[in-house]
Amino acid sequence: MTFDHWLSKDVLNPTEQAHATALDKFYGSNVWRDIANRVKSGAISRQQTELLLAVAFHAILRGADNSLSAKQIPLKFQDKEQTLYYLFLTTHDPTGAFTMNEILADARIREYDYRTEKRQMMKQPGQLNLGLFDDLPDQKRPTEAQPDIDLLAENIYNKCRTRTMLFREILHEMVDSPYFLQDIKEALGKLREKGRASFKNAPSRFSNNSEVTFV
Repeated sequence: MTFDHWLSKDVLNPTEQAHATALDKFYGSNVWRDIANRVKSGAISRQQTELLLAVAFHAILRGADNSLSAKQIPLKFQDKEQTLYYLFLTTHDPTGAFTMNEILADARIREYDYRTEKRQMMKQPGQLNLGLFDDLPDQKRPTEAQPDIDLLAENIYNKCRTRTMLFREILHEMVDSPYFLQDIKEALGKLREKGRASFKNAPSRFSNNSEVTFV
């Protein structure tokens, strides 16, 4: 029995009541009950339910501390477009969130290569391999997409314009983006070239307390 069915019962058994109480405490409100009611009425699908519950939890993390960077990362199955589980990263040093982007991008490639190697090893001994397609690129293999730095620079400017901010504050604003730390620095360099931001030293030498003024 799923949680949306609890709401249709006049009396919950002790186990169901314990779960319902735990969810109230976990979310700090009855937001999950509203989501469950929407599932029960057919307004949203169960796949949408997972995302809404994750978004609600993400909001709780972000509201717990204004200086806390909270990042929601959906991890998907390798062979289908379905979320396996949601990973949440919370940190007071937002550089960690961008390091996580890089780690996960690399991990997806490594996982694919590992699984491919294992599948090759499981082939029957003596199986004929003509090798005709060995040099063709694997279209399914994950790759690190080339970031659109111009678009990133525009996004940063729209979020930070007319303000003077520390580098860590800029990272906090962009924490939900899929970019790497290097991409953020490169985008800030482009903004300076265009006269839309000013700062000392080169972007590559940014520390968390480096100051950037957006004009």
